[in-house]
Amino acid sequence: MIPRIPELSDFHEQMVAWRASGLSLQEIAQRLLARNVPASKGKVYDHFLKYKYRTPEHGKSPPAGKSLEAAEKKASPADRLDAATRAAVSWAKERPRPLPPGPMAPAVGSAVPLAVSPVPPAVSPASFPDIDPHRKRILACIQVGFTAAEICATLNHTCGVRTTVERVRQYLEALLEERFATGTVRPDLYRIQTPAHQWPNDLPMLRFGHGTEADTLALNALFLGIMVTGAIGSGKTSGSGALLAASCLSAGCGFLILTTKPEEAQEWIERVKMAGRESDLSVIRPDGYLTLDAIAYEFNQPSGGGQFVDNLMGLFKNLLGALGSEHGPTMTDAFWRLSGDELLRSLLGVFIAAKIPVTIERMARFLVHAPQDLDAVEGWRSIPHFGHVLGQAQANARTAEERDDVERLFEYWTREFCGLPSGTRGCIVIGFTSMINALRSPRIRRLVAGRTTLAPTAPLNGRIVIVDLPINIFHEAGLLVQSIFKFMVQRAILTRPDKALGKAMRPVVIWADEAQNFFLPFDSEFYRVARDRRAISVNLTQSITNIIDKFGGGDAARVKTQSILANLNIRIYHCNGCLETNRMVSESLGTYEKQVTETSSSPQTYNGIDPFMSAFYKFFKKPHITTSHRVVRESFLQPNDFVSLKPGGEESGYRTEAILTQVGRRFAGDLPYRRVEFQQILLPQADGDIDLRTAAEQFLRKSP
Repeated sequence: MIPRIPELSDFHEQMVAWRASGLSLQEIAQRLLARNVPASKGKVYDHFLKYKYRTPEHGKSPPAGKSLEAAEKKASPADRLDAATRAAVSWAKERPRPLPPGPMAPAVGSAVPLAVSPVPPAVSPASFPDIDPHRKRILACIQVGFTAAEICATLNHTCGVRTTVERVRQYLEALLEERFATGTVRPDLYRIQTPAHQWPNDLPMLRFGHGTEADTLALNALFLGIMVTGAIGSGKTSGSGALLAASCLSAGCGFLILTTKPEEAQEWIERVKMAGRESDLSVIRPDGYLTLDAIAYEFNQPSGGGQFVDNLMGLFKNLLGALGSEHGPTMTDAFWRLSGDELLRSLLGVFIAAKIPVTIERMARFLVHAPQDLDAVEGWRSIPHFGHVLGQAQANARTAEERDDVERLFEYWTREFCGLPSGTRGCIVIGFTSMINALRSPRIRRLVAGRTTLAPTAPLNGRIVIVDLPINIFHEAGLLVQSIFKFMVQRAILTRPDKALGKAMRPVVIWADEAQNFFLPFDSEFYRVARDRRAISVNLTQSITNIIDKFGGGDAARVKTQSILANLNIRIYHCNGCLETNRMVSESLGTYEKQVTETSSSPQTYNGIDPFMSAFYKFFKKPHITTSHRVVRESFLQPNDFVSLKPGGEESGYRTEAILTQVGRRFAGDLPYRRVEFQQILLPQADGDIDLRTAAEQFLRKSP
């Protein structure tokens, strides 16, 4: 292999250091020649100008015809060092990508070769003339959720293109980089389309009962939030849950569906087929190409709100909160009590000030290298990652306000952070380490930190988004990815610009079976205003104790659970054997007044000495009867009433019973609940393989 000729840019940092130490341009050129670098005084001069080396006196490049060396003679060594630092920071922005592995510069004294290995041109979709004509079909497959292997099979069998999976994968990377460049977000991914339909608030969604006892839940009621509980096998998913899903699908609602069990995605695909909405289907899969760069999407919001530190903090705090619910209150509650907000705010702030794209990996490296004591602060510029980011933040400060912000950040990271208790620093490091470990797999990381091909606004535009990363298989990684999508969709709902459309504002459903896995700290805030944004939150779980246990147990967990339940005002209780859940439900329904009649009797006695009269009183005289009336309060339902509800299945004729309540509503008989029956909806037996071919064909026909 022909060795590569070294260039001046390869030695830029060394050149800046030499210049800062006072060496002349000629001396720098001589040192470069000793390292077999073709250099002269003029080339060194041009190199510094190229990378925006600025004089300390004027802050500008020297005028044409004047020596850069002469312009710097009046500057002090400290000024020259600051100028060198600015040059290094400027060069870091434009630094070329690292060379591929191969021979480095030849040894000193060897001949410099004349030939240079050519740089391969960038791959474009047009480089694949057999595949690119089918671009529209391929984009439809991507939007539905196809993998590279499935797209390859489609090209082979449907389009007659004979190709390989690896070649298709290369084409997809080129196509996606052209249409959805990494680090950028297309403006149309923030837009919400105006639908042709309307959804009046009184639109009937659930009907139960017959004749005069018939009752209805309207669309406006579903915006109050829905909680469904029931034991395993009680029919909550196939009964009330399936009916709710079918009703919302038929109405044209958008969906975000979170998954816990491996078969959930296939079951939902069957429901979508039954509703005839396959063209709206998007399945996020580990090997698919539906991805979201969450930080870039938030940062590039058209409103500019994503560039505020507090808005970015919300994303990271909710991710840490999702992990914290797994591990109890230690990692979250204790951490945020110990100045965690200020630490995270300063961490995000320094990257924004440095104008360096924020990623979890970069933040983790910054934290790991941040000085832990005051002795290590002296040489902060030479600390890897930490010195580069903090130095670039200082270099980018132009206005007085920016300089004040950077000065505060500098003071925090070089003084306050070192003085924090080790426990506080440990909490944030543990939190980020947990996220990094969960997202370290390239297949998972690219779903939330690669490029944006599926926006959080997709459900608002009528898409049915299924996140097929079930927690039972992907564990913490699946939880984090789904939590990111949930949080970003919630944010999109709260900031939706189509609120003025009224009835034409599309309802959006966030669906979570095994809901205890997916509750975020942001949920309480979201539920409080979800009604105005026409959001329907459906949460299914076995028992309320599951939620308490997921929050770590204890009084604090009970308070969090009650905060969530207070905003889920449609509740459907199926057959349940959890005593605490049944007791809590019984107490929540309240009591009613009941009149009780009590009767007592006492025999009439004879106190004389006549034995005949004594016997007469004893056997023939009626006893004295006393009647009293009093009012007592009794529970509408006792805890054991929930145990006897029909669980569904063949023995119950595939009908499941439940107690339905709506806060503030009285049902027939002036009761605060309604005992209802649901016909179970049985789905075809899934074979485990997801087939999206029909969905892709329908989406292709539907797309312009």
